[in-house]
Amino acid sequence: MFKHILLPTDGSQLAEQAVIKGIEFARVMGARVTACHVAGHNDLTRVYVGSGAVSAKVGAKIEQAFEDQVHTILSFASSAAEKAGVPCATRYVNSPDCFAAIIQTAEGEGCDLIFMGSHGRSGMTALVLGSITNKVLTHSKIPVVVCR
Repeated sequence: MFKHILLPTDGSQLAEQAVIKGIEFARVMGARVTACHVAGHNDLTRVYVGSGAVSAKVGAKIEQAFEDQVHTILSFASSAAEKAGVPCATRYVNSPDCFAAIIQTAEGEGCDLIFMGSHGRSGMTALVLGSITNKVLTHSKIPVVVCR
């Protein structure tokens, strides 16, 4: 039924649980996965370095910490997929608009399912904070499985 599943992750414990469940789902379905991390890294460090607000050395450390974080997040998914015997690709997407980037990545990669976690907020908290998962659900033409 499903052959290629997108697993968006922000590296949180909840997202890691969803990644593990998504990988298990993919294993049962005989599907492959693409783990995706979206972050709005917009080169502000270079602006701060260029303006003299921070030194080049501090800027390089900030850049390296960001790259290390992305690597850690995506490595979790690829390692879990490897242990389960599920083919896995990884993608980092630089975008401040997470929900749109998730949908665009799923479409661009030819995914036929998005499998993601939700914090399960409701009421005013959900209204004020918004929900990337809710936005993916309401805007995606690709089916979405939400796990909590």
